[in-house]
Amino acid sequence: MLKVIIYWINFLLVVITVLSVLKSRKSPASTMAWILAIVTIPVLGLVAYVLAGIDWRKRKLVNMVPEEVFSAHLSPALEKQSTLIDNMLRSGDPKQRRAARNIHLLTRAAAAPVTGDNSVTSFYCGREKFDALMEDIESAGESIHMEYYIWSSDKLGDRILHILERKAGEGVIVRLIFDGWGSFGKISFAYRRALREAGIEFAYFLDLANPIARIKINYRNHRKIAVIDGRVAYIGGMNVAENYISGGRHFPGWRDTHLLIEGPAVSMLQAVFLVDWHNSGRELLLQDSMFPVLEPDPGQGGIPIQIAISGPDSPWEGIRLHYLELLNGAREEVLIQTPYFIPGEAVEQAMIAAALRGVRVILMTVGRPDKRIPFWAAQTYFAPLLEAGVEIYRYQSGFLHSKVIIQDRFIASVGTCNVDLRSFYLDYEVNAVLYSSNEAASHADQFFKDMKNCLSVTISDIEDISQFARLRNAAFRLLSPLM
Repeated sequence: MLKVIIYWINFLLVVITVLSVLKSRKSPASTMAWILAIVTIPVLGLVAYVLAGIDWRKRKLVNMVPEEVFSAHLSPALEKQSTLIDNMLRSGDPKQRRAARNIHLLTRAAAAPVTGDNSVTSFYCGREKFDALMEDIESAGESIHMEYYIWSSDKLGDRILHILERKAGEGVIVRLIFDGWGSFGKISFAYRRALREAGIEFAYFLDLANPIARIKINYRNHRKIAVIDGRVAYIGGMNVAENYISGGRHFPGWRDTHLLIEGPAVSMLQAVFLVDWHNSGRELLLQDSMFPVLEPDPGQGGIPIQIAISGPDSPWEGIRLHYLELLNGAREEVLIQTPYFIPGEAVEQAMIAAALRGVRVILMTVGRPDKRIPFWAAQTYFAPLLEAGVEIYRYQSGFLHSKVIIQDRFIASVGTCNVDLRSFYLDYEVNAVLYSSNEAASHADQFFKDMKNCLSVTISDIEDISQFARLRNAAFRLLSPLM
């Protein structure tokens, strides 16, 4: 009798859950994947849907999104935006006009303001980035704001902790944000106690110690931002962990990209941090003093930068649409670096269309994976891309974690967003979009240096994959909307 009751309870739960999936307005691929998981994997499929499938966006994941505060608190930095766009549109340079269209798209889809008069320093290895970051932290006089998806209490974490303790003792306000999932189990109790004793404020974004947050475990804050005194900012792919310098136990090296920004764009990243701080259960700190007016250095800068943000609460998938625009608007070349490549149909077709119309499209992704499932699923996209003329390379000298897209040596999008469905729809992401031929060319030069450490993927390589591997990859491709 008990077995019959359990059977019917499970049957009713499955029916209710399937109906919920059908009403959720997910994509057809995601809908089919969830129904398959719920029906074929008893109990676990239901639990997985509750944790990862329910669209919490309709229930408002966070209290505020950065788009709501840009225009209200950053008007001094935005005064030149219209003039900048108008000058680009009036320019006789086709690249400038295409850049203006991309700016307009991100302004509407992600409320992303563009600022001029910025300067940028690019880092392509962890040691250089963290040496510069720690030097800037040492020179902080007012505030240090840092948010990272992964923060580890390892060798690098300890070095940064000692500096933060000293700065806090000098009266500098230090605020840290750790993602609840990304940093789960990576920060020791002793490390957190040291932060508290030093007077350093910290918060977890969707803290897994909170039972409600555990239900929203599928949503993560994937951003990596540091802002010092509201005047200097860092953004890119590197988290606070020793393996981002050395490669760790599993890789002989680590290749990543990070930016140091000075200029008005720093205020945009400050706003992103402060909103995330509020969304992590802390006070709302949007005073004008947080956004100092930064005078441009005539000898350093002049780079227009747009801070593009996206997340499950955003009205549009702003960065995904931005990537599509980079592909659709390209006339000569698109260079793509991403460790995780599950692009979805729209981005895949945009890559194919660009290649077929004669644009050189090059995809560089991992050759040595850290996560096998997305690595396998990515391979199912390769054949049609190669047939259309897309060049694909796998990085061999360690792990490639860089997230960069370069259009026509004029626009470079650098940040935290992978070319995959998780980054597009589920994670909170941030990219810096640089409108500069010099900066884009610099990143393109690094891209082609990286190609020397890559192996190309050919149609023959895909045809040589065993039948078992093809079936395995196809199965994970089917589940890719859930990743």
